[in-house]
Amino acid sequence: MSQKRLMVQMKPEVNMREIYQNIEASGAQLLPAPQIFPPVFHMVGPEPIIDNFKQQYSNDFERVMTDETLDE
Repeated sequence: MSQKRLMVQMKPEVNMREIYQNIEASGAQLLPAPQIFPPVFHMVGPEPIIDNFKQQYSNDFERVMTDETLDE
């Protein structure tokens, strides 16, 4: 299964605690991200998990900084 990397800047009003909990529960791995506001999530995980995150939270994205499939 291919891996994807996603880095997104969220809108200021999002529920950060809920998003962190959902990422941790999904099995995706959080990577270091710029410490800016609004917050940035940088993660890597199996393609279906990352795609599900994008589908669930796309309305909360301020901007997408990276969205790529990683070479195996």
